[in-house]
Amino acid sequence: MQIFSRSPFGRNPDGDDVGSPHLRFRRIALTAGLLLLLAIAFGCWLAYEAVHAKTNLEETRTSAQQAKEALLKGNSEDAARWSNEARAHAQTAQDSTHSLPWNVASAVPWLGGPFKTGQQLSDVVLGLTIDVLQPSAQVTAAISPDRLLKGDGVDVQVLRDSAPELYQISAAAAQLDADARAIPDPKYLSAIRAARTELQSQTSDIAGLFKNAALAARLAPAMIGADGTRTYFMGFQTNAEARGTGGLLGGFGILRFDNGSPIVDTLGPNTELDKSFTPIDLGPEYNAQYGFQNPTTDFRNSNVSSHFPYTAQIWKSLWAQQSGANVDGVIAIDPVALSYILGAIFEVTDVVAAEVLEISPENFRQRLARARRDLRNFMSDKCGLVNPANPCRCAKKTRGFIQAGYVDPNNLLFVRERLCEVRDAAPKAYETIKILDDKCADVYRRHPFYKPPDLGQMLRQLVESPDLKRATNLR
Repeated sequence: MQIFSRSPFGRNPDGDDVGSPHLRFRRIALTAGLLLLLAIAFGCWLAYEAVHAKTNLEETRTSAQQAKEALLKGNSEDAARWSNEARAHAQTAQDSTHSLPWNVASAVPWLGGPFKTGQQLSDVVLGLTIDVLQPSAQVTAAISPDRLLKGDGVDVQVLRDSAPELYQISAAAAQLDADARAIPDPKYLSAIRAARTELQSQTSDIAGLFKNAALAARLAPAMIGADGTRTYFMGFQTNAEARGTGGLLGGFGILRFDNGSPIVDTLGPNTELDKSFTPIDLGPEYNAQYGFQNPTTDFRNSNVSSHFPYTAQIWKSLWAQQSGANVDGVIAIDPVALSYILGAIFEVTDVVAAEVLEISPENFRQRLARARRDLRNFMSDKCGLVNPANPCRCAKKTRGFIQAGYVDPNNLLFVRERLCEVRDAAPKAYETIKILDDKCADVYRRHPFYKPPDLGQMLRQLVESPDLKRATNLR
C-alpha cells in the first residue's frame, strides 16, 4: 500500500519539482493567457455593443427625420409609423449603451468618460422619441389640415383643444434640452464629443420649436377671432421710397377674422387717408426726433421711425379718425417681405410665386435674395433668438411696451389669463448656428399649420384684386 503521493525526494510522479521556476511560470502564463482571452472577449463584446448602438442611433435619426417630414406634410399615419420606428431603434441603442460591458467600461475613472456620455446621449434620444416625437404624431393627427381647415378658415376649437397637449410636449422637450446640456464633456474621443454637441443643438431647436408651437396654439385662436371678431390694419409699403419700417405707405387694407375665417373688408390707396387728422403724443423723445415731419398726421411720414410700435400706433390712429372704427392690431408688408414670406416661410417655388405676384421667376428670386440678405443682416445684429450675444429679447420688449403704454397688462387682448407666459415666449437662444438663413426663417416658420392646401389659390385671389393692385402698385 502506497502511503505518500510524492517521492521521498520531493518530486511529483511526473518528475517536476513542486516549487520549481518552470512550474510557476506555467501557472503565471496560464493565468495571463486566460486574462488576455477574457480581455479580448470583453473588448469584442464592447465593440459589438458600440457598433450596435451607433447603428441604431443613426437609424433613429433617419426615422425621426422621416417623421418630421411627415409631420410638416400633415401625414399623421406616416408620422406615427416613423416615430414608432425611431423609438424602437432608440430603445435598442439604449439597451446597448447600458449593457454589461458598457456599464463596466463607464465605471472606469476618466477612461470611462466617453462611455458614460454615450449612455446619457442614448437616454436623451430615447426620451425625445417617447415624450416628443410620438406625442407630436398624435397631435398632428388631431390637427391635420383636413380637420383644421373648415370652409374658408380655420376650426379654432380644434386648434385650441390641441394647446394642452402641445404644452406638455413643450415641457418635455424643455426638460430633455436641459438634460442634454447637462451631459459632461467626454474628455476624449472626438466622435462622442461631436455627437454631444450635435444633440445639444438639436434639442435646443426642438425645445424652441415646441415652445413656439404651444404658444401659437394658445394665442392664435383668439387672434383669429375665436373669442369675437378681430380686425387688423394692413399697411402695404412700397420700397420705391425708403422709410424706417421698409418703405412708403402705398396702400392699406382692413383684415377681419371671425371665428377663424378671414375677410378683407377694405382695400385702398394711401390717398384715401385724407382727413385732417389730430396728432397723437408718442412722447418727448419721439417728438424731438421726428416731430418736425408731422408723422402722426401725414401718412407719407407715418413710418419714418424704424420702431414699428410707433408706426402701428399712428396707423391705428389714422384709421380710427378716418373711419371711426378701431382695429385690434396692425400689420405691415411690402413686396420684398411678401417675397420672403412666399419663398422662405411658405417655401413656394419661384414659378408659383412669380405667378402669384405677376412677375418673372428671375425677378422673384432677386427679391427673395434681397429679403434674405436684409433680414439676415438685421437679425444677426439684433435678434437674440438667432444669436444669444445680441441685445434684443422678447421679454425686454414686452416690458418696454408696458412701460411705454403700448401694452396694458390689465387688459390683454390675446392672453388675458397669464402674462408671465407671454414674457417667457422667447425660445432659448441657439448654441450653434449652422445656416443663418435657415435659422432666421425658422423664427417665422415654427408654427406647424402654415401650409393650407389652397394657399396658392387664396394668394392669387388676393393679389389679383383690382383694389390691391391699385393700392400697392404691384406689377
